[in-house]
Amino acid sequence: MSLNKAVLSPAHTPIPLQDEMHLREVEGAEFVITLPDASSKELKGKGKVFLTDLRLILVADKDKDGRTDNGFETLAVSHASILAVKSESPRIPVFGNGPRILLEIKPSPGGGLPEGTTRVEIRKGDKDAIASFASAIDKTRERTVNKSRALAEDDQDLPEYGGPGPSSSSTTYVTADVPSDAPPGYEP
Repeated sequence: MSLNKAVLSPAHTPIPLQDEMHLREVEGAEFVITLPDASSKELKGKGKVFLTDLRLILVADKDKDGRTDNGFETLAVSHASILAVKSESPRIPVFGNGPRILLEIKPSPGGGLPEGTTRVEIRKGDKDAIASFASAIDKTRERTVNKSRALAEDDQDLPEYGGPGPSSSSTTYVTADVPSDAPPGYEP
């Protein structure tokens, strides 16, 4: 089962999208994906987490028979779909309550996730690796959001003129009595 599927190479790594750049990855991570439907179904897996400039990708490891835990294989999330990133590192880790990254994501239309906020938890015993990876996710996400805002502002069209302007014969400009060094907007 793949959610917001990532296409994998024979080496079980994501095939990059056009102009996509690999930034970093974490191996040996555990992840829990909590779906927002009524049953609050959880998908668990172990594997690699890849961060690119366009998306975050979870890829579950396969066992010797070529199967994954819960049948879950991949989750790919664009940075624009990540609503929140939080890194937690409890002072005293107790029974699986170690360093982790908590993500809230919104589903992409047709991506396989149900409507609502999906929660993703990524765990790895290395506190520094988790904190560094969470920071990289947050910075990349922020850069993507700012870039899309800037593009949206650039794409805004100027208003069209309603029709031809007034003819030059009906417009008069008064330049008399205005000093040549007057500030803009100066009126005598």
